[in-house]
Amino acid sequence: MAIDNSDNIPHYDAAQALAMAHDIPAVRDHVVHKILESFADGGELAALLDVSCYRSDPAGIRALLHATVGYAQQGGMPALELLCMKLGTALKSGEFGIAEEVGRDLPATIESTRAAVTAEFSVQSGT
Repeated sequence: MAIDNSDNIPHYDAAQALAMAHDIPAVRDHVVHKILESFADGGELAALLDVSCYRSDPAGIRALLHATVGYAQQGGMPALELLCMKLGTALKSGEFGIAEEVGRDLPATIESTRAAVTAEFSVQSGT
């Protein structure tokens, strides 16, 4: 089940990220990169990529999702925020099949977000 992004929710909102960083580009850059790094192997959020954990530790996954929604808001990552909210709602309702389907979209959403961030940073640096 692909997440419906028919509203064209952006993967990265540079203005939101900068505003959340109190208009300090270095802070924004650090936060954005830290969030993306957190999904790497061994990262704080890597467990979200393993949909098999959704049934075995729904409370732990919901806690990670709650944190991720906040991180996504802070980092200007609306598509990631929306996906994590949908995933959290499915887990809270005990709809593990739906949660697993939504969770399978997480890697693509992260990669799209990473690509959008890279493109934005390239524009900012003039490369």
